[in-house]
Amino acid sequence: MIYNFFSVCLLAHYKYANFYIINFAVILVISPP
Repeated sequence: MIYNFFSVCLLAHYKYANFYIINFAVILVISPP
């Protein structure tokens, strides 16, 4: 039960981390150099 909760939290953390990395990359591409 505790392991399942930890794995869900870890999965959510990586999911949101990837979302912010992609968002940051899009901002870098859109913004002029």
